[in-house]
Amino acid sequence: MTSSHFSISNGFGRLTLAAAGLFLAAAAALYADSVIVSSADDPYNGEADSTQSGTISKITRDELTLKDKAGLDVAIAANRIIETHFNDEPVNLQVARSAIDAAQYEDALKKLADIPKGEAETATEFVKQDLDFYRAQASGLLALSGHPEMTLRKAGSRLNDFVRNNADSWHYYEANRLLGRILIAMEDPTNAKSFFENLQKAPWPDVKVEGSIALANLLLNEGNVDDAEKAYNDVLAVEDAPGVDRQKAYARIGLAKIASFRKENDASKALFQEVIDSSNPDDTDLQAALYNAMGEAAERAGDPKAAIVAFLHVDLLYSTASAEHISALRHLAKLWKQQLRDDRAAEALTILRERYKISN
Repeated sequence: MTSSHFSISNGFGRLTLAAAGLFLAAAAALYADSVIVSSADDPYNGEADSTQSGTISKITRDELTLKDKAGLDVAIAANRIIETHFNDEPVNLQVARSAIDAAQYEDALKKLADIPKGEAETATEFVKQDLDFYRAQASGLLALSGHPEMTLRKAGSRLNDFVRNNADSWHYYEANRLLGRILIAMEDPTNAKSFFENLQKAPWPDVKVEGSIALANLLLNEGNVDDAEKAYNDVLAVEDAPGVDRQKAYARIGLAKIASFRKENDASKALFQEVIDSSNPDDTDLQAALYNAMGEAAERAGDPKAAIVAFLHVDLLYSTASAEHISALRHLAKLWKQQLRDDRAAEALTILRERYKISN
């Protein structure tokens, strides 16, 4: 498949944690490599459960093999991996990971660019994979934040190159997810669909369902409300498994949007409340999506004050979800203007201009 913006091949997982490097010092002194993993019962809870050390001998998109102290091979499912660290990796690679965790994407790219060419060229294949991935990931997240010096096309090309050249990286699913988001932002849903479909091919129920949610969102954005509704309900019918509840929350958000489109405002509010009551308030991405959807629904219902309250949740509590924060700020600028609060509208526009370099 070929995009009108850049050549597309195939190609998704998870973001890393800022605190991950703190686990590594003692382990690195004893063994060559380290893998920070999450709990098998809740692999997507965003918290490190343990650090396993040894020598990483094999990596595929689904699994990493680590030879432990006793010389035994330990298989670690890719969906449990938070970060890998290699004994011979450049120091700036670890610094760049931490910068991405802290949403400092420009700093991450600078640190990666500062790695001497010779050091990067002589690195092991596993280290080269990480260098390529984090360069592509930082580029994609920077572009989605609206930064003018990193275009969606440039970031998409980097991600596409990574997917094409690293089909057996444990970062494979993460790259697919992010590339799909880039294509949506580029208004290219046709090509985005193929990358979201790759998520449905993952061996873990929650990633499969995440792909289904992304495809349902595409249907909704295209105005295919009935098919989107069916897709969301299909997700709610999926058997419970680690991480699936989180995706079901996204399904309820989608159904709440549909109810608001149909002017079924009570039903919409009830679905939003279900998500508020059952979801993790520290899940930044989910909460930002939830409150933005609530704000848009309130706007459609002709309740600008409720909309402002919802968008302020994103601005004040979940601003690290950069793409959702940008959307909330744009809504707030418009709504404050309508409420004759030019001072507050100016504040929102200032954040867009100074933090995200967006002037429109």
